[in-house]
Amino acid sequence: MLASDLVLTPGLWNENKIQEVFWEVDVPTLLAIPLSVIASEDKLVWHYKENGVYFVHLGHRTILNSKGETESSNPRMGHQ
Repeated sequence: MLASDLVLTPGLWNENKIQEVFWEVDVPTLLAIPLSVIASEDKLVWHYKENGVYFVHLGHRTILNSKGETESSNPRMGHQ
């Protein structure tokens, strides 16, 4: 699914589709996100990297950091 699948026209969410896809509790928050009135092509980006390119090792590091775990602070990881 692309973000454009959730938009009827530039600036207008497809509320029915959003209600089908997302949990009811999340729908109001999603619909509150303002849309651009200028249509643009969907693309994949990784906002943790300046050039937007995703690397698996950066994804793993991001997950570990979000959990507050690193090799140096997790005694289960051990030293290699």
